[in-house]
Amino acid sequence: MRKVCVNRLLGSLSATSFFLTVVTVHAIGALAQSQPAVDPEVLGRVFSADPTTGALKQLPIEHWTRKAKHGMMHAESLVIVNGPRSGFRIPASSNISFVFRPVPTAMGNSNTGVQNVRLFAFDRKKERRECLMAEGKAGWAHVNTERNPGISMDIVAYGSSSFKFTPRTPLAPGEYWIGAGPGDIATFGVD
Repeated sequence: MRKVCVNRLLGSLSATSFFLTVVTVHAIGALAQSQPAVDPEVLGRVFSADPTTGALKQLPIEHWTRKAKHGMMHAESLVIVNGPRSGFRIPASSNISFVFRPVPTAMGNSNTGVQNVRLFAFDRKKERRECLMAEGKAGWAHVNTERNPGISMDIVAYGSSSFKFTPRTPLAPGEYWIGAGPGDIATFGVD
């Protein structure tokens, strides 16, 4: 009889503990969603937005070079970053999104910088990362040029003067970069 009562008591405590845990998790999620979006303090830089807390973490800016390869009937334009991988890692299972606060132009319009934000995938080549940006092929009577359009993203307003970018499809594990301004690329990897 005592054993049955103890098991019922423990069973009810487990159910109560489980209920409190579920309520706490939902309350924390609701609190994170109810807080207004805050613009990043730094202009012209890309931030990763944590899907659970909303915290913003700045992606690293890496030095890059452009390389052109020319052949008899073929030409390529590449973006190259030294090093096999970015130091900024994002789990593949998370809802990946980025926040960008453009630098206002002389006319006061900050929306023009949003049009220049692009997301691209790198190919890993030994101790560097490469991204094919354009490729041209010449034939007998024509030249065909293809440009890399990048990865499609949805863009929504974020805070009072920023924008949130979310890839339309989940990103596969690999190395990526975001071009957000003249000469700057922010890098990250998905594991």
